[in-house]
Amino acid sequence: MRVIGQNQGFNFEKKIQKEIHNKKICDLSPFYKPLINKMFGYEINNSSIVKCIKKEGIKLEKKNDLTFEIDGRRINTSLKHGNQNSIHQEALSTFISFLDNIKKLSKYEINLINKFHWCDGTLDNTGSIKDRVNKTKFKNMFPIEYQKYMETLRTYKEEIFFRVWVGSKNKPQYLIHVDNINSKPSLINFDKILYQHLNMTESNGSIGLLTFQNCWACLRGQDHGHPSHKCDASCPKKIGKKHRLDIQFKSKDIGEFIIE
Repeated sequence: MRVIGQNQGFNFEKKIQKEIHNKKICDLSPFYKPLINKMFGYEINNSSIVKCIKKEGIKLEKKNDLTFEIDGRRINTSLKHGNQNSIHQEALSTFISFLDNIKKLSKYEINLINKFHWCDGTLDNTGSIKDRVNKTKFKNMFPIEYQKYMETLRTYKEEIFFRVWVGSKNKPQYLIHVDNINSKPSLINFDKILYQHLNMTESNGSIGLLTFQNCWACLRGQDHGHPSHKCDASCPKKIGKKHRLDIQFKSKDIGEFIIE
């Protein structure tokens, strides 16, 4: 599932709002009338007015994109497009704190999470650039520890799902999915995604429907602040990105969960 780029996502939101906000059900296009009926779960009176407003969460809780309201009933939604790609990013430190607050992590488990994040032979990103390797190679170097690492993360599978997909404020009940900004939108119920996530047979590096990695591995030392770093046009300090500090979750294709 690829998160829509900032500009394209903004345009997609504006397009939906333009098509729906403050319109009667009877005036909606064939693209959007079925979507609204499926979302609210019943045939709505044709004279009812639909409101479509921007009502997000904040920071890590920013999972809700648009809120729909008809006759006083509200439904929150998240907007996504494409198939398999990033759906959540945050600092490694806040993610470890999140897990630890749910169920206390042992020192060994914290060390494993750090080890397979940095992939440089250290627990704190102090290794040399030449020692950095991609995660696939690194896990093959330490197969037993990698298995323990994945077992640790899978212990929090349900909590991770809500962290990654839903957040805790203005929680979306549905995901509106499109292949591109001009295609017909489809609706996916998060309960259906959660069920599949919790009951999936896992292999390799998967946590249910999700995979987990360093957002920017910077294997050639592109991260600003490293002793070997040369500041150039690709420097994250110049382009406003944090490197190697963040984790990233990606989702498998969830198109099969679309509500027909």
